[in-house]
Amino acid sequence: MIVVWRVTTRCNHSCQFCAFDQSLPLVRTSADTSEVVRVGRLLSDYQRHTGKHVLLSWLGGEPFLWKPMFPITEELFASGLRLSTTTNGSTLSNENHRAWAITHLRELTISIDGAADTHDALRGTPGGWFKLKSQIQQLAFESQQARSSLRLRINTVLMHQNIRQFAAQCEEWARWGIQDITFNQLGGRDRPEFYPRHRLLPLDIAYFKALLPELRQSLARQGVSLCGGDTYLNRMSLSAKGENHPVIDCSPGERFIFIDEHGMASPCSFTTDQYGVPVSNWNDWRDVQDTSRVWRDMRSQSVAPPCNDCMATHFFEKFQS
Repeated sequence: MIVVWRVTTRCNHSCQFCAFDQSLPLVRTSADTSEVVRVGRLLSDYQRHTGKHVLLSWLGGEPFLWKPMFPITEELFASGLRLSTTTNGSTLSNENHRAWAITHLRELTISIDGAADTHDALRGTPGGWFKLKSQIQQLAFESQQARSSLRLRINTVLMHQNIRQFAAQCEEWARWGIQDITFNQLGGRDRPEFYPRHRLLPLDIAYFKALLPELRQSLARQGVSLCGGDTYLNRMSLSAKGENHPVIDCSPGERFIFIDEHGMASPCSFTTDQYGVPVSNWNDWRDVQDTSRVWRDMRSQSVAPPCNDCMATHFFEKFQS
């Protein structure tokens, strides 16, 4: 079971494609600390009683700006949960942050979006790419020295302007000590004004599919896993052509749960408005287990519009290697 919790909408980057760009005039919100701890303990109970491993993953905004993340992670780690974080990497220059990640996280995903000039322009971070290179190399070295089980992952957002940089960047990232590489296609939901000029086109997808087999083999020889199965690539192809992919049954809540900063749980981040359930309703590990039935009942009554063109990456095998 993967549980992704968006714990804050605060961020220190100005990513042009992101809804949490620091330059946007938003009211920034963070999760209730006591509720995160309480639900984390329920997830630990769920894992213990069902025998199903739980990976609890912090998402933002920028999670490293949410100070409660550190003690909460340590407590839940001690309870037996596996934990991970997705970050823009801006705080990895902090030696204590690196040591904390090495000790307490199962996975750390760093977001990088192309070659140096492209990444820095997209994220509003002059010199940011080269800082990330140095910090990730240092983190990889320290993790290896500590014989840590931490897996370092880079995730990149693919768009028309950077997709032809992807192969060279993967080879570069492999030299940094990364173990996994994942990718998302640019979506139009967060920043619809950015999407039309940067979206992937069918020719981009054809190019991408052609380069993947050889690139996967090259990276595998270096001990790096390039994730994303055929189902995921086909989903990208449909999006590039403007075709929908409806999903009738995604087995909601059985393998994946999304929780937002307001404490609303849903089958994915796209369906919170329609199927959101307050985690304050969860009082026992059995309530977590029962959520799948609750969402199936909801869907039988009304199909959420996002289900008519599902964009939930976990459903389409984004992490298949």
